[in-house]
Amino acid sequence: MYIYLITNLINGNRYIGYKTNTPTESPMYYGSGSLLRKAIKKYGKSNFSKSILEQGISDIDTLNAREIHWIREYRTYINSNDYNLNIGGAGCRYGKQVYHDPTNSSISRVFDRDSTNIPKGWIKGDSKQTRDKKSTSISAFYKTEAGKILRSDQSNRVAKQKIGNTNSLGRKWWYHPITLERVNLKGDQKPPKDYIRGYKRTKTQTKRSVQKTTTKTTRSQRNPK
Repeated sequence: MYIYLITNLINGNRYIGYKTNTPTESPMYYGSGSLLRKAIKKYGKSNFSKSILEQGISDIDTLNAREIHWIREYRTYINSNDYNLNIGGAGCRYGKQVYHDPTNSSISRVFDRDSTNIPKGWIKGDSKQTRDKKSTSISAFYKTEAGKILRSDQSNRVAKQKIGNTNSLGRKWWYHPITLERVNLKGDQKPPKDYIRGYKRTKTQTKRSVQKTTTKTTRSQRNPK
């Protein structure tokens, strides 16, 4: 198992991830991060390089911890232009799932979600030992200067989103007070005439929501657990 670094040769943006086999077994694997995949689609795979930061890692617990370490070292989660969307150490990847041996918390492996080779008795998810390691690594990260910058940036983003009904993509909802028609515009786009800032539910939507809630309640009453 190893940790790798992907670099965009055009703009220098980077991505750090891990792979559970060896570099020779997956030379063309460039990661599954959503931002990275969009960038590869835009610029072409030939405009990206791959380098190995660390290899020969024997267990998933250490792999998770080392991914967090390298993402923190390269600041690929802090820098807004890089492609990492979290600080690493995730127990799950696209189409993959971690299982651990409940009798030995130091043993865990990553399997395909539909795998039939999962040992009998193994439990889905990280072991308590792994979760504790992640928690310690994350806590240590937020105490660093980079972590403080990130926390401040996250607070500012949340504050901005709360002002003017702006979502995480910097877009805003506007609605017409009479027709109740809605539009979702970018932050710098001007709304149509007479539209008001906010998200107004139509009577039909409210009615449907109530009907769904009532249906769910009725079903639960008919089929109590």
